[in-house]
Amino acid sequence: MSPSELVVIFSFFAAAGLAGSATTGEAAVLSPILIFPGFIGSQLYVEVTSDPFNCSCCTSGQRLWVNQTLNDKQPECLVNDLILLYNETDNTYANNSGAKVTVPGFGNTSTVEYLEPTTVPYFNTFVSHFVDKFGYKRGKTIRAVPYDWRLAAGELNRTGYYSAVKDLIETMYTDSGGAKVTIVVHSMGGYVSLFFLTKVVTQDWKERYVNGWVTLSGAWTGGSGALETIISSPLHMADRTFQGLLWLMPNYAIVNDTVLVRAGNNRTYTAKDYQALFKDIGYPEGYQKYEGTLPLNKGFPAPNVSTHCFYGTDVDTKESFVYGNGFDKPPTVTAYGDGDGTVNLVELEVCLKWGKGEQSAPFESKTFKKVKHGEMVTDSTVLKAVEKIVVS
Repeated sequence: MSPSELVVIFSFFAAAGLAGSATTGEAAVLSPILIFPGFIGSQLYVEVTSDPFNCSCCTSGQRLWVNQTLNDKQPECLVNDLILLYNETDNTYANNSGAKVTVPGFGNTSTVEYLEPTTVPYFNTFVSHFVDKFGYKRGKTIRAVPYDWRLAAGELNRTGYYSAVKDLIETMYTDSGGAKVTIVVHSMGGYVSLFFLTKVVTQDWKERYVNGWVTLSGAWTGGSGALETIISSPLHMADRTFQGLLWLMPNYAIVNDTVLVRAGNNRTYTAKDYQALFKDIGYPEGYQKYEGTLPLNKGFPAPNVSTHCFYGTDVDTKESFVYGNGFDKPPTVTAYGDGDGTVNLVELEVCLKWGKGEQSAPFESKTFKKVKHGEMVTDSTVLKAVEKIVVS
């Protein structure tokens, strides 16, 4: 299985800040950049303490995601180690028994530039662009905050992730001589960072430390592809346990009564029918897990920081599915609509509400025709648009 196929299975996306410009030689004022990656966009490591599948590869610690060799030779080990255990009493999650999964590289960019060294690039083009052209420094003026993308914001908060993010932004601000930080996010990183900006830090804190918030194809409610993965992914034993994936299912507040799924008996399901859908796919406990994500970012509150909402359009994007041969098999018909190839347009446009009087901070939106979801972190026109925000 190729790295791109893996992604399909699990997704559906100096002092005072002075540095020399590599292109002009003139002094440029740089806003430090902090990156929030998207779903499946952070490496995961695992240390196995019990080994039901004889996964000898990981007893002393090894990269779990992305690990092409492990996926090809011992896929059962990959699934077993990625599974999350759910505590229905307090709506919390834990690693599978015998698997200690951690996220390496917090504060650096290396583990988001490549998800598997040399073979699965992600933010490398983006980071290299600002390093080579403007003199940004990896681990100093351009950094990243990878996270366990299996979890949604509430669980990330419980594990101390947001506290560490807050401390890092303050450190970047201080180390740059008081230059405010620009937060650049991709895909699920938009959802994860929106929780931070609206539920974790105060308005005074944002005004002191944040220059702007740049969202690249923000997956505000994920997309229909996330729903397809939950229903019929070949690796659904792991996928269905991911709180982060449940969080990315289409939200009724956005998609309303759109029919998302049709069964072979002509039974239809909208986002209002998730409880019945979970029952019919043989995963009734999934609905309680899904309900646990609904209070997070409820209503999609405005971040009230200078916001730049950038997203791709005019790319065929999965919108609804017909399961004519049962839910244990792939869809027999897939309908497509507008979007960026991963996230549907109606979900990408959630951000537009913030520019309609919901926040006092500046707001802009910009669309990039035919730029796909993953290309939003590599496309040259997108990079130039980001330049205007972080370089002055």
